[in-house]
Amino acid sequence: MNSRAARAPFAQIRSYFTPLRRVRMFYAVMLALVAFGIFLSVKQYQETKYVNQMARNIVSRAGSGEKLATVIALRDYLRQNVTRNGFSASGRPVLRNTAAETLASGKGRCGEATRTFINMAASLGIRSRRLYLEGQRSHVVALVTLDNQQVIVDSSDRPYFPDLEPLANISRHPEFDYYTSFNPHRIIFGFGKNSINFGPLNYFLENPNAFYALLSFGLAFGCVGIRWLRYPVRNWRKARATNARPAKEWQTAPASSGSA
Repeated sequence: MNSRAARAPFAQIRSYFTPLRRVRMFYAVMLALVAFGIFLSVKQYQETKYVNQMARNIVSRAGSGEKLATVIALRDYLRQNVTRNGFSASGRPVLRNTAAETLASGKGRCGEATRTFINMAASLGIRSRRLYLEGQRSHVVALVTLDNQQVIVDSSDRPYFPDLEPLANISRHPEFDYYTSFNPHRIIFGFGKNSINFGPLNYFLENPNAFYALLSFGLAFGCVGIRWLRYPVRNWRKARATNARPAKEWQTAPASSGSA
């Protein structure tokens, strides 16, 4: 009696979630994920537009369109206008603040300043990537290729590298044992030391809104695809079970010849 009473609430819940209701709930959740992805995509577009305009204004005031001068102009602007004073290292988002948020607030540490530099440089056709320097101390810089040479760009308001410095010179700094393009403190497995290229993933790692939008779209369409895939798989399994079923005697017995 007690077991029946304990199963009663679950039976009521199960009876409530009929197959039709489950299907409706499934597609409602999928639509919510798509809507969330669209919202983040629009937000990413607006922030990118703002960052791009800021980058153009900075370079225009610098008065030079050369790649080296552009890199220095963006770096110096961030050093002067993004400060860690009053910016707590704890309580930050998992993927940290966006470039637009950093520019608007004027607050950020070396990671936020580097992200902002990477996005502004990208808007001007200069490709760069994040570099974590690890060892006795940790620091985040950007890596830019200038004249076929990989150069460290430190946009922090307390720069460890005051000037542009070739990556090859990193061995001269015993404080750093290795470098990587992904934060080694946030993962349980390593990508290898001295790895500096994540390909197209670099864009999403530097733009949290784009990353979460991609995740939302991928989850929604992936779940819908898996659900639709169930039908051909179910039909295939039924057909396989039918073919494997042994024939009945009347189907296999030879036909008797009639007497004359």
